[in-house]
Amino acid sequence: MVLGQRHARLTRTGGGATPVAPTTVIRNGAELHGHRLVTALPLVSRLASHDDIVNAVAFSPDGQTLATIDYVGTVRLWDPASGHIRTTLPERDGIVDAVAFSPDGRTLATVSAGEVELCDPASGRSRAALTGHNDIVNAVAFSPDGQTLVTGARSGRVRLWNPQTGRSRTTLTGHKDNVDALAINADGQSLATASRDGTVRTWPPAALTPSP
Repeated sequence: MVLGQRHARLTRTGGGATPVAPTTVIRNGAELHGHRLVTALPLVSRLASHDDIVNAVAFSPDGQTLATIDYVGTVRLWDPASGHIRTTLPERDGIVDAVAFSPDGRTLATVSAGEVELCDPASGRSRAALTGHNDIVNAVAFSPDGQTLVTGARSGRVRLWNPQTGRSRTTLTGHKDNVDALAINADGQSLATASRDGTVRTWPPAALTPSP
């Protein structure tokens, strides 16, 4: 399902791709089939407290906390069941581009400008500021075991960190433009990075294995 757009699925037939029926579009808890509006999914809640564009969200692993971030550096933590704000973190310097919870839910990572901030989501207190990127950081992800934090930057560089010490372990190079997305597979043995240079790179398990 897609939000706010009407996409067509393509099926491969012989020498080309043939568009078939458009996928369902969801707007405000309702489905749009062509020009016909069909009520489908009820809107559970509408969280409206940011004063600017909200550009990323993340649930904690237990589903009890929702983190939202916006273009003016505001990070809010919500109770998704009640829709109430639990905590508003100290405003970051510049646009906050990405957010991720650690697998145990005890650490929240946010990225803004050239800095990665780790904080305690329960109290909102900062634990560490990871510096090393010399430009805007666009993406962040934890490994499934929580032992590695991965960040992607506008320079095309990808850094791997020890989230306990805040030290950079490795820098991966190869992309020629912004790294906007990261994904680590479920067993933590493969990292995929996506860039505006039009490429997706996968990295070997050694990249994600902490040094002894």
